[in-house]
Amino acid sequence: MAESLTAWVKEQFEGRVDHAGKPYYGHCDFVASLASQYARALGLTDADVEVIYRAGLCHDLLEDTQVTEEELLSRTSPMVVRLVKVLTHKQGDSYETYFTQALQDPMAVIIKLADATHNAMVTRFDEERRTPELQAECLRYTKRVLRLQAKVMEYYPCAMTMLE
Repeated sequence: MAESLTAWVKEQFEGRVDHAGKPYYGHCDFVASLASQYARALGLTDADVEVIYRAGLCHDLLEDTQVTEEELLSRTSPMVVRLVKVLTHKQGDSYETYFTQALQDPMAVIIKLADATHNAMVTRFDEERRTPELQAECLRYTKRVLRLQAKVMEYYPCAMTMLE
């Protein structure tokens, strides 16, 4: 099932590129992989790690493609769809409203942390594209990463002991 979901998500982003000019699906794959690594390190169950992986893979579908909630639900579980909805920046909502919504959900925070981490990585851009404006944008994402890390530690106190 995960393989068919992966192929379907890849198909939805076919021909699209991310801000770095790379195939968009790579961003989805990165977020899913990193979020599931975080979830596993935080001691979440295998079932929750799988939900986080799938939601990470699908996190931009409702926002950036023509995929509907119903179509997504036909491909995955209600829990994954719920998380994707939490992680979808709805048209008309400020970024802060959207971000605050994501901070309210312990599983969504893990996925959003992985998403912000990837968006903060200036190294994913070719050197000639690393303008001061791009570096400033990556710094804004880095600040979000720090805010998300603090929230992860709040939701998952075991994260603090893992640092020792």
